[in-house]
Amino acid sequence: VYVIHIVEPGEEKPTLKGDLNLVDSESGEVREVSIDSQLLSRYQEAWQEFCEEIAAFCRAHGLIYLRTDTTHIFDELILRVFRQGGFLE
Repeated sequence: VYVIHIVEPGEEKPTLKGDLNLVDSESGEVREVSIDSQLLSRYQEAWQEFCEEIAAFCRAHGLIYLRTDTTHIFDELILRVFRQGGFLE
């Protein structure tokens, strides 16, 4: 089993700054936030912990974890993974 974690390029290190309104895409709830370098640093630490937890879970359960971003063509990624795994030649 493969776990493929697809992220936006700016998710790991966002470049947002200043006062923003963030909208929860599921609930529609709006939150006003002030983003500064300290908040961005805390976010990046939380992001790394989140990804490490996913990777650790996958290792513990014998799953293969891959993280990629949306700039990669998904079909090419899948073909490369299948070739490396010996499913395709």
